[in-house]
Amino acid sequence: MPRTPVDNLVRLYPLSISEFPYHPAFRDAQRSSDAPDLTTFIKAVLDQAIAFVDDNTLLGTFSAWGEKTSPPATATVYQLSRTIKPSELSSSRRSVKKEAWFARRSTHANRREKGTADWAEFDSGLRADHMNHEMEYTPNVLDAHKVVDWEQELADSGRNWLKENGYEEASMSIYEMHHHMPFPLYNRVFPVLAVHARTSKSSFVVVQLPVDLTQLPQNPSNGVLYSNARNRRDGDSAVQRKRVVLGQYVSIERATTEDGNISWIMATASDAKGWLPMWLQKLGVPGAIVKDVGYFMEWTAKRRNSGA
Repeated sequence: MPRTPVDNLVRLYPLSISEFPYHPAFRDAQRSSDAPDLTTFIKAVLDQAIAFVDDNTLLGTFSAWGEKTSPPATATVYQLSRTIKPSELSSSRRSVKKEAWFARRSTHANRREKGTADWAEFDSGLRADHMNHEMEYTPNVLDAHKVVDWEQELADSGRNWLKENGYEEASMSIYEMHHHMPFPLYNRVFPVLAVHARTSKSSFVVVQLPVDLTQLPQNPSNGVLYSNARNRRDGDSAVQRKRVVLGQYVSIERATTEDGNISWIMATASDAKGWLPMWLQKLGVPGAIVKDVGYFMEWTAKRRNSGA
């Protein structure tokens, strides 16, 4: 019978192929009878993500340590951090090292004007087609390679069940996100399982979980490009064919609107792997996620002005 979803899904430790729902493209490495149920898994991911960054949890478990601006965004961006010890993880994850999480929180005027965005722009830019939009507005993201999605599996009763349980327009897919790194470092690729949904007409959540796809063969039919090094042979461009290092990335983005304002919370943990020490990585993450606020507002303004 299908497995129950692993506790503490929203963590930096990558999910193995047996720990996420079955997909026909992975049939050589997955058995449908052993995989978690799709809709139950999606609900568990979204439930855990929302609980992790809701107001009470965020303020009670994260430490506030600074505030920044991120032009052209007009909102102040508040910075937070949290360390998760192995003892806080489920028993199946306790061999993992502690996780360094960083978060930001900002409040934006719900208006279609310079320096901010209205709710429709937040929803269409951050929730819908999130991974490709992230590539468009983030300068160092070179490729958002879609491996698979579960749209067909969700098209019928699955999406209806999730709607009845509080999640509308739920979606799940796997992407390999290719990031530029400065010389002499190799570029990084972060394989992620992306889950998103509306939680009401005025709120949504987007979650990215690290996944391990390295055991899948170099077969175009399974969609994997970077994790099994097929990109070195089959990449469409010189950039895609470059040698890369696989990293790990987990994030939650939560947006809600109320009383004319939009609250945008983002929390993340990552490990770029390679020889880049974690202490050095931790220095760069807080500033990078603050910059994303300005990048998004700049990209949104360009879309608005072009009539997109």
